[in-house]
Amino acid sequence: MCSKEELPKNLSDASSIPKQEIQEQPGVQHEMKPQPLVHHLPTDDEHIEEYKASGKLKSKIAIITGGDSGIGRSVAALFALEGCEGIAIVYLSREEKDAQETKRRIEKQSSTKVELICKDIGCEENAIEVIDTVVKKWGRIDVLVNNASEQHLGENIQDLSAEQLDRTFKCAGIVGFTRSLSLQLICKGIRVNAVAPGPIWTPLIKASFAPEMMEEFGKDVPFGRAGQPSAPCYVFLASNDSSYMSGQVLHPNGGKA
Repeated sequence: MCSKEELPKNLSDASSIPKQEIQEQPGVQHEMKPQPLVHHLPTDDEHIEEYKASGKLKSKIAIITGGDSGIGRSVAALFALEGCEGIAIVYLSREEKDAQETKRRIEKQSSTKVELICKDIGCEENAIEVIDTVVKKWGRIDVLVNNASEQHLGENIQDLSAEQLDRTFKCAGIVGFTRSLSLQLICKGIRVNAVAPGPIWTPLIKASFAPEMMEEFGKDVPFGRAGQPSAPCYVFLASNDSSYMSGQVLHPNGGKA
């Protein structure tokens, strides 16, 4: 464990990732070393800058899939600080410890209520159950963050199994789908946007890359480092600040074109 003097004072300083063992998909945050830094969810050992909220999501109800850790945890925390009334976090059974920690920290630092829903949304029936659960509890859904994902690396497409391909497309959104869905739903007053992050230090990375690759992770982008899962761009897209935007994709990717 690092001492407080050794911990970074801002997110850009947190760039060194040592070689480490690969995890099973989709990865869990509590087994990562170093832990991803989320500047708006301080613990006793973190002392980096505080997020300044302004009530952009006051009284909103949100669903965040994969909200137990990584970018999903960061989104959940920011939504809570911005005034969400309730957040439903959807996660897998293996991620129970991370999900409980996310709930504990959010409810300790805000008035937001967190509903944990252990479901694999790769199954359509489960996805429908999630929606029904949230509507039954809060009566509506204002924001959906479809963040749960998998990734499988391979040098050749022949290395990918049919099962891996199926799981990836069932859990991960694509740019074309975002734009098409936006055109379908904009007449109903529903905006659809996406975020396409670059190299961000999350459990998904530790479950995807070989140990020898992790030390070099993120060093090939212009910033020369991996990013941390700080997610204010999700607040922007979920709030009225982006009320004239739909079908768009934001790229927090370290300056890569």
